[in-house]
Amino acid sequence: MTDTFYEKSMFTKPADREVVCHASAEDFCLGGNTEDFRIKMCTGVDQDDLVTVHHE
Repeated sequence: MTDTFYEKSMFTKPADREVVCHASAEDFCLGGNTEDFRIKMCTGVDQDDLVTVHHE
């Protein structure tokens, strides 16, 4: 994945604000930018989250 993916994705719930932790993946490849992909998911290390992240 690109550096932007790791910089702009959310993998853990931030302590400083409320967020919705439901998993989602986004493709921001509009306007000719072909390298901006992100995922938002407050993950744990378990089978359920592994299946969810692969689904997204």
